[in-house]
Amino acid sequence: MIVVDDHTLFRVLARRVDLVLANLIADGIVTTASWYFRLARALSTGRTDGMLSRQLEALPDAAQAEIRAALDALPAYVEIVNPRTIVPLMATIATITPLNFLTLEALATAIATNADIATATATPLLQNAADQLHITIHIV
Repeated sequence: MIVVDDHTLFRVLARRVDLVLANLIADGIVTTASWYFRLARALSTGRTDGMLSRQLEALPDAAQAEIRAALDALPAYVEIVNPRTIVPLMATIATITPLNFLTLEALATAIATNADIATATATPLLQNAADQLHITIHIV
């Protein structure tokens, strides 16, 4: 199981998975509600000034429609852990180190699923907290 960020989820839905990512997702994919929302919002506005929306616009119309449909009804192979499980973990992590909601949710999801995290970019905030919690971050 691997926790994926919004950019990595886009790659999975767009079928733009290289060998490294394919190996990471082989045992299952989970994302957070926040990353799912960020991707859906980025692709539903019709604007093309963001990285994700530009990537979508570069795809053929059929592929764009397929990704939008996948965001309307997330495929079963992408899991999201119930907030009833995640929120208490987020609260516990927040007592250890001050973090923003997005980072807390990602770390709590990794803990709940005993998973690493795959992200397009490493932020010092996420990396430092992951190191403290012994969670591996993969930059994909």
